[in-house]
Amino acid sequence: MRIYTLPHPTGFEKKLMRCLGEKNKLADWKIFQNGENFLRVKKVESHVGIIGRTEPPGDNFFQTLLLVDTLRRNGAKKITVFLPYFGYSRQDRQQIKGESVAASCLITALKAVGATKIVTLDLHSNLIAKDSSIPVKNVSLIPKFSLALTKDLRGEFYSVVSPDKGGLIRAKMFANKIKYHKQVAWIEKFRGKSGKPRALMIHGRTQGEIAVLVDDILDTGRTIEEAVRLLQKNGFRTFFLCITHPIFSDGAAKLIQSLKFKKILVSNTLPLPSGVRRANNIKIIDATTCFCGNN
Repeated sequence: MRIYTLPHPTGFEKKLMRCLGEKNKLADWKIFQNGENFLRVKKVESHVGIIGRTEPPGDNFFQTLLLVDTLRRNGAKKITVFLPYFGYSRQDRQQIKGESVAASCLITALKAVGATKIVTLDLHSNLIAKDSSIPVKNVSLIPKFSLALTKDLRGEFYSVVSPDKGGLIRAKMFANKIKYHKQVAWIEKFRGKSGKPRALMIHGRTQGEIAVLVDDILDTGRTIEEAVRLLQKNGFRTFFLCITHPIFSDGAAKLIQSLKFKKILVSNTLPLPSGVRRANNIKIIDATTCFCGNN
């Protein structure tokens, strides 16, 4: 299977390309002065893969669509799109009538131009895959997170906590990989008209004074902040954080560091702000191997 990338591939994308068995540059891109994209592909086979990008959106997603369409027009019959970070995944349903469902729109567009399969990492919710008209394979970094914290948690009584109900499956996956002294819980949260989250109560069982917070995305950091505050009120004193996709919007890095996590584990699917990357309590877990063999 030949692998194609968008222009200016990130370090993670280059590493993923090699992991998937491709060493050559197979897509030549040009951006005209008016901003339009031009593309020429090489060595098209029946089964191809592309490493798409949805963060930031806009041109990145258009280029992903253009690459899929160009490969289809040049003979590709089976096109696997690798989306390490599935942008718009939090927009997976209509909360209020009249709202868009951007996650579904993204899949519809990919299918329309020729994509036959999507492989992604720690998808925000199972609803996206269930509603998709093409296969969506969701691989996970959670087992690697649990392995990386095994020494820190060995012999301790601790709780694995999802900051909302939707992430409970990830918290359970983490806990199941470590066989000792753990409980699993999730936090009920509420968003008012302002959109800011507020942690209301803890569901499930907790124990000890150590909490491992596990989530798929860290954007503004407000949901994590609320979770930590509530857990502190309930007697927790030491915190670990596992985040698959570290968006870290403006101000998030400073906020998260103020919460004094003992250790923060993130993947390399998205470039980290320099301040976060240099922090002593940050550990980056390579996610490329999660995709190898999933073509």
